[in-house]
Amino acid sequence: NGPAQALFADSIPKGSRSYWYSLLMFAYTIPSVAGPGIAIALFEVYGDDWTFEQMKPVFLAGLILEIPPGLLIFGLRDDLALPESEEDDNPNGDGEACEA
Repeated sequence: NGPAQALFADSIPKGSRSYWYSLLMFAYTIPSVAGPGIAIALFEVYGDDWTFEQMKPVFLAGLILEIPPGLLIFGLRDDLALPESEEDDNPNGDGEACEA
């Protein structure tokens, strides 16, 4: 979501965002591939006729896989955010919008 992305960007020291955003995209891509693969394996093992007892491992796997990202969110640091004066893209520094 937007606020989490902003906090992520602000938590990265200036000059190293491309490295960390590459890792972020890698972290988005791996589950996008692994998720369907795990689903195929579970359908192969359990078939297409599910009971609540058979669905328990699926839900537990999903919960367990949410723990690492949940813990990593505690590493975001808002104190690395640029001060407002450095965030301003206005070269005039007068607070007015630049004309194109």
